[in-house]
Amino acid sequence: MRWQRAVFMGVCAAGLVLHLLWRADVSLDGLVFPGLTLSLALLVIEALIAVALLSAAMSEMLSPWVKVMPADVPGAELPSIDIFVLVSDARQAPKATYSLAVASQLDYPRHLVNLHLVGHGKAVTYPPSLQALAERTGATCIPTSQ
Repeated sequence: MRWQRAVFMGVCAAGLVLHLLWRADVSLDGLVFPGLTLSLALLVIEALIAVALLSAAMSEMLSPWVKVMPADVPGAELPSIDIFVLVSDARQAPKATYSLAVASQLDYPRHLVNLHLVGHGKAVTYPPSLQALAERTGATCIPTSQ
């Protein structure tokens, strides 16, 4: 697919170069100043598009010279993060469970991730269920007042 895209862009650039040669030879002939100015501006824009197409085609065909590798960051330099999941109704417990489970699977050192289950509104009337959910998922339960 990469070569097909490069060939397509190269053919488009070649067609645009032929168009530019035609414009420079035929369409600029005999124009007065205002028309000549606009035609030259359009010619410059089309030439920049041709250069961009040729550059894109070449970049598709050539392998990258610089390979960017992610740097290893020592664990001591990573900050700790806090993730808060708000539950405002006891019926949202399954969604909160899913959210906490996904947050606990982040590609980040687990000891630096702090999960918090925040109960708000109607959910505060069921603190034992929120506490049980927090214990099951390894989060801290923070009930708030209404």
